[in-house]
Amino acid sequence: GIINTQQSSRSRLSISSDWGIDNNNTFSQGSTVNTIQLTNEDLEAFERSVSKKRQQLQQQLDEYRDLSQKEEDSIQTELSNLKAKVTTVEIDLSRLSDNRSKAERELNKIPRTSSRMRKSEIDEARRNAERMARTRDELSRDPRRTEIPNEIKLKADKISQKKNEIEELASILQDLRRCAEEQNSIDILERQVDQDLELIDELKNDHSFILANYHDIKAKLPHEGTEIDSSVSNAMDSIVDEVSENLDSTKTQLDEASEQLKQCESKVSKTSALLSHKQDTLSQRKEQLSLLSSENGGVQRIKNIIRTVRQFEIGSFGSTEISTNVDPQQLLQHFTTKIGELSSDEVQPESILKTMKKLKKLAKVKDNNGNVTELRCPCCTRVMDNNEIVVFQQQIDNLSHPENSAIIQMDQNNAQLNRSAMRNYENWRNIIASNINDWLDHQRIADEIEILKATVAIDEDTLSSENAKLEEATDDAENQKEKHSNLLQLQDLVRRLRDEFNKIVNKKSQIATRKEELRLIAPRASGKNLRNTERDYNSKMEEKDALMHVITSLNQEATDLNERINQASESASRAENLVQTKMKQFEQDQEAIVKRKELNESIASCKEEESKMQDQIAPIRQKAKIKEQEKNKYRTAAHKELQQRSELNGKFNNDAEKISSLTKEIDDFKSGDSLGRLENIDGDINSISEDIVKKEKELRDLQPKLKAVQARVDDQGAHRRNIESNIELFDIISEKEKLNDEVSLLEKQLEALDGESIRQKYKASEQNIRMYESEKNRREGSKDALGVQQRELKRKLQTSHYKNIDERHRVKMIEHETSNLAVQDLDIYHSALDRALLRYHGLKIQEINKIIKELWSLTYKGEDITSIALTSDQEKSSRSARSYNYRVLMTKGTTELDMRGRCSAGQRVLASIVIRLALAETFCLNCGVFALDEPTTNLDFPNKRGLAIALAQIIAHRAAQDNFQLIVITHDEEFVGMMKNELSAHTGFAMPERYFQVSREEGGDGSYYSKIHAVDWDEL
Repeated sequence: GIINTQQSSRSRLSISSDWGIDNNNTFSQGSTVNTIQLTNEDLEAFERSVSKKRQQLQQQLDEYRDLSQKEEDSIQTELSNLKAKVTTVEIDLSRLSDNRSKAERELNKIPRTSSRMRKSEIDEARRNAERMARTRDELSRDPRRTEIPNEIKLKADKISQKKNEIEELASILQDLRRCAEEQNSIDILERQVDQDLELIDELKNDHSFILANYHDIKAKLPHEGTEIDSSVSNAMDSIVDEVSENLDSTKTQLDEASEQLKQCESKVSKTSALLSHKQDTLSQRKEQLSLLSSENGGVQRIKNIIRTVRQFEIGSFGSTEISTNVDPQQLLQHFTTKIGELSSDEVQPESILKTMKKLKKLAKVKDNNGNVTELRCPCCTRVMDNNEIVVFQQQIDNLSHPENSAIIQMDQNNAQLNRSAMRNYENWRNIIASNINDWLDHQRIADEIEILKATVAIDEDTLSSENAKLEEATDDAENQKEKHSNLLQLQDLVRRLRDEFNKIVNKKSQIATRKEELRLIAPRASGKNLRNTERDYNSKMEEKDALMHVITSLNQEATDLNERINQASESASRAENLVQTKMKQFEQDQEAIVKRKELNESIASCKEEESKMQDQIAPIRQKAKIKEQEKNKYRTAAHKELQQRSELNGKFNNDAEKISSLTKEIDDFKSGDSLGRLENIDGDINSISEDIVKKEKELRDLQPKLKAVQARVDDQGAHRRNIESNIELFDIISEKEKLNDEVSLLEKQLEALDGESIRQKYKASEQNIRMYESEKNRREGSKDALGVQQRELKRKLQTSHYKNIDERHRVKMIEHETSNLAVQDLDIYHSALDRALLRYHGLKIQEINKIIKELWSLTYKGEDITSIALTSDQEKSSRSARSYNYRVLMTKGTTELDMRGRCSAGQRVLASIVIRLALAETFCLNCGVFALDEPTTNLDFPNKRGLAIALAQIIAHRAAQDNFQLIVITHDEEFVGMMKNELSAHTGFAMPERYFQVSREEGGDGSYYSKIHAVDWDEL
């Protein structure tokens, strides 16, 4: 029941028995509603009871919530106690397991030896150590330990005395040997001259094939038996100059031939490239021509049109003006002309009727008064009789009849044929116009092909002639090259022969000078004989060697004695260490036995306790599991019950709130003027309803009038359309009259016009049209060609060569800029590195000059040059450079001079060797291979001896280096003897065992071979 309000002091309220409220603010239970009358006091009492009931329900809910929480807390406490017990037992188990594992690890660490150390073994080792100690002490008290050093000292004093005697004898031998050495040098030089002459003959024989081509040069060469002197050197110089001139001339000819060959090759290459390009172009044009001439191409369509037109015109007109090879432009002009002719041939029936009327008028012959006197035939001007007049008039009437006239029917048939022909011509013209570009391209390409064929043939002929010229130039260049090669070999041969002859001349000069010196040198010195002095010198050397052997034996004996003492000491020390080791092992074995027993007991006790705790922890875990299940079940049930009570309480509160809200609304409604306003609204509604009824009645009355008005409106629309049609008709009639007036005016103008001038203007216009069409076609062809070029360029842009060109350009620009930055950085690094190298160079030059000064003072025995030094122009400049311009300066007193051009050949050789020794000492300290080839060339005796002393000192200084090796290649046996003497004066390194002698002997086949013989060092 809905709440109803009345002006009485009592209210009616419908309340459901289960306190349910529906969505329309009504109280209901099912379909039965019990309505009761309640006063305000009843409502207040009801609200108090509802509030009390709400408090009771909330209190019961809170009490149940507290009770369930307490019960759950007690269960949780019991469960926590059980888990604590489990955790405690598990911790104890873990602790026992750790203790047991620790004990097992310690037990495993204790070594298990198969045999234990015994006390008897320790006593035996101690006795062995005491015995070895006694042996060591006995060897240490050996008297030979003090005797051997004394004997070595005495022998060393004797060796020093012998060395002094040997040096004195060596100086005497040097003077005594001077004569023998000079003679020996002369013999060596003479043998060298003979060997050089044999070498010259070998050179001539080996290069006889070259000399055979140059008879004039061969005739100028010195022959066997010719005296070798300065004239021979001059002759060889002139031969060398002549060969050099011939070589220069040949070189010029070779350059000219090579240049000619390059020009021919360039021409052939260009012609071949051009020919290849034209052939490729010709192939491309042929492919394009074949495409244009294909079955579906425009050219074939135009040819088919030409054949069709010829057949059509021959079939329709009996003949045709079109030839089989007609130009499409002319064909288009022909189509235009035909279309114009066919369009002008169509005759209207009205014109035929007018013509018939004119014929009738023309047949009448009138007199001067205008009366018809007779009828004449308009064709033959024959006077017709009455029958003929009747026939004539009937024929004229028949021909004038619009439906039966034969002329009109013939004209209509012709007009129909003309229209069909016009459609064909227009279609053909359209096809020709759409395909004329292909025809023009076909003609253009065909013309290009003919031109390309002609140019290809010309280029092939040109290429053949150029190839012939190239072959001639190649043969000429090969001949010049061969001639130049032969002259180069000849130049090398004559230069070598000149050098050999110059060497022979120099050696003969030395032989003559030494023979002159030999006459001035005395054969004896201080009354001593060379042979006896050499015998004394050799005996002293033998005594010194014997003393050295005795010292070596004593050193070996002392070494053996010391080794025995060291061995005894080491044995005694090892025996003592063995005793200590065995005692320590014995103690460790005893400790391991005790500790192993303790650990086994500890492991057993841990296992026993672990077994007990495992038995205790199982029931506790079972109880904890049961208690956990009980807690979960109780929590689920309590949560469900609590949720039901909360929902019931919520529903009750919602119902109470709705009742309170309804009560408040009722009070508000009673307190306000709502009833008066409701009555006013009901009155307004009733009046509005009455007005609606009246208006609907008026609308029904107006419906017939509305239909009549609609009908009149429709009739007015039709009338309006009729008026519009009449207006259009009047407009058409007016337009027709205007057109008729224009036609009449045009006919008058046409009659006034001159036909010849019109035809000329017409022809001129047609020519202009053809010219414009030709220009249009040409422009369209150019446009198509540009379109093809554009498509070709677009296709090229899509190829891999141009694809992503912008991105690649950007990447390359980045690489370029990066490379520029890298180059700048490298320039900075190069400058810094160059400056560092300059500083390093200065330091190394100082170090090298220091070594050069020491070696020069040691080797050079002259007094004109105090010292030499390396210098560089780079040191005078603050800017680094790539070239240092080294020079050798010599110091004479306090003056420094450039050594070039101011010193002898021997000084140059010695300076070169000294500088190389200094460079080796500075830069090649770890590279111990040092090779000298003919170091004594141009050195006199004092400088030669100084070089030997310097090399001996270097060997003595570098002897401690493991990889040091000195290699000397020389013809000077005297220098080798000096080296032996100087090396024997130094100690601390082993003397060479042998040296190698190279000789040249003739084999069984008549050829000469070099042989190497190993010679003992002592035989030198």
